[in-house]
Amino acid sequence: MLRFVQSAVRMSTRVVGQHSRVTSAAALTTTATRNFSLKHRDGWLEIEETGRGAYQNVVNDGRHVTLADEPGNIEGGLDSGMNPYGFLLAGLGACTSMTVRMYARKKDLPLDKVRVLLRHDRIWARDCNICQSEKGRVDVIDVDVQLIGDNLTDDDRAKLMHIANSCPVHQTLNRETVVKVNEIDEELNQIVQEHTAKAKKV
Repeated sequence: MLRFVQSAVRMSTRVVGQHSRVTSAAALTTTATRNFSLKHRDGWLEIEETGRGAYQNVVNDGRHVTLADEPGNIEGGLDSGMNPYGFLLAGLGACTSMTVRMYARKKDLPLDKVRVLLRHDRIWARDCNICQSEKGRVDVIDVDVQLIGDNLTDDDRAKLMHIANSCPVHQTLNRETVVKVNEIDEELNQIVQEHTAKAKKV
């Protein structure tokens, strides 16, 4: 279990029931909404409003498309995709699962499947006995990892859980992170448009 100043990620093993409800976000977007100029900026992710509802956005990395939205109980929300915190948890959960799988493959461990459940909450610092902050609220992320494999030993499970705490996204959340928000100016817009025009000719 690790804790950092403004937020926390707690890891534990738990056997949970199966759950499934998959919606194809790509099917909800049109060809026009998937043709983004900024997707040609290598390493960038683009988020753009679709004009549907108040908050629906299409998320595009140039190869994959999905939707972000707010739930229907928020005025203007269409519940057509995960909310922003859902994406944050998804990134951490997927990273945790993939890192565990990568280690299991490398060590040839009898791991049949990994399942990760996550929940985000905000609690008062005074109610947190492992937080560094003493005032205000802190973000807490609970991460429950289920390691499925009848032939896994206790030692195997201990090693896999240690690795589960070491995924890159987990490390990013534990380190100091700087978020720089900049408005795209006209000069940059022009560069992007020129780059897009060249990409279409290729």
